Amino acid sequence: MITKDLKGHYNAGEIVRRLSALAGGKGGGRPDMAQGGIKEVKKLDSVLDKVYDIIKATRGNG
Repeated sequence: MITKDLKGHYNAGEIVRRLSALAGGKGGGRPDMAQGGIKEVKKLDSVLDKVYDIIKATRGNG
């Protein structure tokens, strides 16, 4: 979920899509709200390690 003050700076759908794909899943949604799922649970720790980098890389794509 992207709060009102950060709308326009981040896109929740893009962030979730990228993170889900790292573990063989799919995700997406609106710029302010998104959801996803993964198939490769063993990769979850690796995905969580990349959360900050993905959010930083998508800044300005809101």
